[in-house]
Amino acid sequence: MSAESATNMSGGGAVNGPHVELRRVTKRYGAVTAISDLSLAVDKGSFTALLGPSGCGKSTLLRMIAGLETITAGQCFIDNIDVTDTPPAKRRIAMVFQAYALYPHMTVRQNIAFPLSIAGASKHKQTEAMTLADKIVVLGKGVGSQVGSPLELYNAPANRFVAAFIGSPGMNFLGVDIVAMNGRTASVVAPGGRTAQIRIGMNTSAGPASAELGVRPEHLAIADPNDPHVAFAGAILIVEHLGNSTILYVDTPAGQPMVEGDGNLDAKPGQAVGLRLNESHARLFGEMGAAL
Repeated sequence: MSAESATNMSGGGAVNGPHVELRRVTKRYGAVTAISDLSLAVDKGSFTALLGPSGCGKSTLLRMIAGLETITAGQCFIDNIDVTDTPPAKRRIAMVFQAYALYPHMTVRQNIAFPLSIAGASKHKQTEAMTLADKIVVLGKGVGSQVGSPLELYNAPANRFVAAFIGSPGMNFLGVDIVAMNGRTASVVAPGGRTAQIRIGMNTSAGPASAELGVRPEHLAIADPNDPHVAFAGAILIVEHLGNSTILYVDTPAGQPMVEGDGNLDAKPGQAVGLRLNESHARLFGEMGAAL
């Protein structure tokens, strides 16, 4: 997984409006669609990162902005100027390659100096993107899945793909049944009969349905299995002591979620435990993967 960025080298341009804007951009290679109907605005002064798995279209998108790839459909604007058909040399755009690359027409000194002259990092993985960027564009199979700040993506993923992709250790997904929805709260029942009240992003009164409960490892806590307030009960399978934290893999009727606890957490394989759920940080995802 990786993230990549582009830097505009123009010395001037319009004051208002986005620095770079893509309007319903599509890129096809024969029958293969690499980017599908993607719209994006990058503000002036923003550090925007493209994040997604290999093959999701990050490099293709950057190459279209730089003019190194033609756009099949849609438009590209830089400083409010349509550059869709403008040659690369006239766009005053530079790219920092994710992998090491050399320009054959440059000397060794020039090859070393060129990336430094256009600034930026040469390799953006998820950690760097989450740490440095003020806006992240998550791509999946050529489609923009979500655009937002690092914390927005982490705390309020728009769909299951973003929830699973962002964060390490990854988010747990557990099958549950929605028994009632009232306003912005859904009542869910997990396998084993435990119940929880989960906040949702829409006002609705829909009836019963199946869904996936998404919860990050740090939002589950070990408790007494007989505690009536625990969401799940099971037995510890694996204990990983990492020094500053402890990762547990717990076998429950709903699956085998990971739990992240303190580094000095006293836990042993085979131990019966309950899992207390921080309901305010849990998310529900519908059958098509969209966050409810």
